[in-house]
Amino acid sequence: SLDSILPALLGSLDDPNIFVRECASFSLGQFAEHCQPEILNYHDTVLPSVFKAMNDQTEIMQATSCYILEHFCEYLQPATLKPYLAPLMNKLGELAQSKSRGIQEMALTALSATAIAAEHEFEPYAQGVMGFLTQLLFLTEPTQLTTRGKALDCVGHIAIALGKEKFQQAYFEIGMKSAMQGFEMDNELLKEHGFIFIANIVKLME
Repeated sequence: SLDSILPALLGSLDDPNIFVRECASFSLGQFAEHCQPEILNYHDTVLPSVFKAMNDQTEIMQATSCYILEHFCEYLQPATLKPYLAPLMNKLGELAQSKSRGIQEMALTALSATAIAAEHEFEPYAQGVMGFLTQLLFLTEPTQLTTRGKALDCVGHIAIALGKEKFQQAYFEIGMKSAMQGFEMDNELLKEHGFIFIANIVKLME
């Protein structure tokens, strides 16, 4: 039924009523999560609509757009995702530096999924992304530690996208430094993120 449902759903992302837009974006996120892989055939209409929703002035639309992208981009092939990577990286980078912690953390999760899906196509964007991630990897304010952990998760996914040699040369040291400092802090969630990062790195180094 995607042929008949998606046009109406995507059109509702432009509705002047915020509640309609919010419901439409959440519904699309459910489709992205649960209608795999068939929904990927509609990437040429879904992704432009999601990019447009990411520019909505309301925080709920920005956050939900990240939720959609997290599930949609995760299963795309690198060649399919490549034409959309430039605008996607620009917008996710902007949202990952949002003053809203909730939006920031959802953008980091979407960025992680995008890096995994893009694989080697992510390389041209790695330096720019790591530039703002570095600012998050050493946050010490208690309310910001979840953001720090998600940033470290993102670095671990970037490692997988770049491969052993390129990641080790440029970003291994800073990732490990953040993880090791996190182990010394009295925060169980941060320690968990550190272990996840190291697990990804170990798989990469095998």
